[in-house]
Amino acid sequence: MANEYDFLIVGGGTAGCLLASRIASAASKPSVAILETGENNNAVSLRRTYDRFLLAFTQPTMEYGYMSTPQASADDRKVQQARGRGLGGSSQINFQLWSLGAKDEFNHWAAEVGDNNWAFDSVLEKVKKIERLHDYSSQDWGSIVKPDPANHGYEGDVDVSIGPYIEREIKTLFEASNELGHETNPDINSGNPIGIGLPPSTSWRGSRTTSASAFIEGKKLDNLKVFTNSRVVKVLLEGNHAIGVELENGKQLIAKKDVVLTAGAIDGPRLLLLSGIGPKAHLQSLNILLARDLPSVGQGLTDHPAVPITYHMKPGFSNRHVFAADSNQVTAATEQWLQDRTGPLVEHFGSIPLAFFKSEKSYQSEEFRKLPQQTRELLQKPTVPGYELAMAAPLMPPTYEIEHNQDGYCSYFAAVQNPQARGEVKLKSANPQDLPLINPNYLSHEYDVVVLIEAVRKVLDYMETPALKKYIKNAIVAPISSSEEHIKDFLKTSVEGFWHISGSAKMGRPNNEKTSVVGPDFKVHGYNNLRVADMSIAPILPSGRTYLESHLDSPNLLIN
Repeated sequence: MANEYDFLIVGGGTAGCLLASRIASAASKPSVAILETGENNNAVSLRRTYDRFLLAFTQPTMEYGYMSTPQASADDRKVQQARGRGLGGSSQINFQLWSLGAKDEFNHWAAEVGDNNWAFDSVLEKVKKIERLHDYSSQDWGSIVKPDPANHGYEGDVDVSIGPYIEREIKTLFEASNELGHETNPDINSGNPIGIGLPPSTSWRGSRTTSASAFIEGKKLDNLKVFTNSRVVKVLLEGNHAIGVELENGKQLIAKKDVVLTAGAIDGPRLLLLSGIGPKAHLQSLNILLARDLPSVGQGLTDHPAVPITYHMKPGFSNRHVFAADSNQVTAATEQWLQDRTGPLVEHFGSIPLAFFKSEKSYQSEEFRKLPQQTRELLQKPTVPGYELAMAAPLMPPTYEIEHNQDGYCSYFAAVQNPQARGEVKLKSANPQDLPLINPNYLSHEYDVVVLIEAVRKVLDYMETPALKKYIKNAIVAPISSSEEHIKDFLKTSVEGFWHISGSAKMGRPNNEKTSVVGPDFKVHGYNNLRVADMSIAPILPSGRTYLESHLDSPNLLIN
């Protein structure tokens, strides 16, 4: 039948594109359909690394427009929940940072679910198989970056690059870090991210790599059918078997083998709930026919809570704004990039430093002592950071006007790693047209607040170093002072999501239906061919970037 496929992949994002491609490439050549709500946004103009911070704000059709519910610990503000819409998912609009996380975190994940496939050594081997690193770092980069070939892949599908340029402000930020006594980490994807380093970017020659460009475009897979503008609203169930899916237009597709949800940590649980799989009380309150009572569906939602901090800087610190303010330079650079992928559009925003630090002061706090023993032990392991500083970040707010064209800006995001707050995704109604209710519960856990205060103070320390202080003109977004009271007020008015929403369909041990949604084989408890294979299954939110971690599914489980 025309509408029958061996495998239906629901969601054409970072995990879905890889999974569909890998299954379709199996020797048995199964028929595979990937269903994506958005379009195929493959225009060259949408792939420039130079625009890495802009697409989520300037291309509304590439983003769902999700907002959180009012956040009780953040002045009841609704916080943006950016999710990429279109083939490639959030890899179309993210900040392009290829950052893995900590060895001890993945080993903890493996122990919690009872499966060593999630231990760091196994995860690293998976990463190396999909990575194609273009390393342009050279001797003039000094000790800033030197990736160890043992930690990287060079023949995979995902183009990632380091260099070839280091912008002026990046060198100054490393100088400031050294003045504070922090070690430079030459390879933050080694399993130990502690220190300041330059991660690879998911780009090559100034062009963004998406999951679609890496795994779908250019692949000659006649057995893979890509459906765009195709929103799934329900999984079709018969007993403990998923027989297919229903689209928004009423069309049904049948799965002869497996239905795999790769719709992300918001829309994946949403789809399970609409299909009658989830907490019994919630579904009954919406008059949705209960298919299976799984209390953890939509629960455990988590993100890295972050705050932007930005300063207006005097001439000499950065040439980003100097370039952007000159339309003639931008036009010439665009023509050069279109011609041979060289020039200023490759240099600007090419590399973004990340600093991962232990939160040593927080370990002495009463809030830390209240945590469960297992959590305290994990947080104190040597490779596990307490917070991250993403440096050389975009101008925040983007609407701030720098009138003097020779001036610049210095921006950071300070973010909690291994956050303790947990939230939920729920349905507003049984109508698939209604947006979901998304509540990450930012700042609701007192320990997250303690860590974020320490992270903000670290940014203030950076701005007091001789390397940076001489350039400061005025603060744009920052707390009034380093006092706990002023920083707490700042957090309430400024905390944002880091676009790393995860954990809402948690992986646990097999058949543990009370506290998890899937087992280590990605199967939804109680179903023999319905799986979830994206970061919604994460039992903890690792440090680093969920973009990379979304690729760590195991297609071999489906095609063996």
